[in-house]
Amino acid sequence: MDEPPIDRVGGLLHFTEGTLAYADHYLHEQSHPVHAHSLVEVAVVTGGEGVHVSLAGRQPLAVGDVVLLRPGVWHGYEGWRRLDVFSCCFSSDLLQRELAWARADPLLNHLLWTGPYSGQRRGMSGWTRPPSPSASSRSTRWTGCGSGP
Repeated sequence: MDEPPIDRVGGLLHFTEGTLAYADHYLHEQSHPVHAHSLVEVAVVTGGEGVHVSLAGRQPLAVGDVVLLRPGVWHGYEGWRRLDVFSCCFSSDLLQRELAWARADPLLNHLLWTGPYSGQRRGMSGWTRPPSPSASSRSTRWTGCGSGP
């Protein structure tokens, strides 16, 4: 497998020159320290569980949870048990140019621009699928990071 087109300078991850988008699957079995991006990341939990750490606090993660992070937001994962994540990342240039049309759609505008910066969301949004009846320990989460406009 080729290396991802992402470089690290200190705690900041950024795309290598000319990269606009990248998606990959990550199985977190080792430490994933706090870091920030110069890109937009949408992370979907596809297996396992863990804790997402950010300026918004510590949020438990489980299958079906989604996190959207805007450029400059620091975050990390800890307390994971085989945390399986699919991440889709795209550059700010792609967001500002090729995806500029999405500002005209109220839901996409909220998802990509206004939502992560409204209230106390601090540059991120998060969603969780409703808990199943047998998952009573999973209550409402993502205080300050809801998905509604």
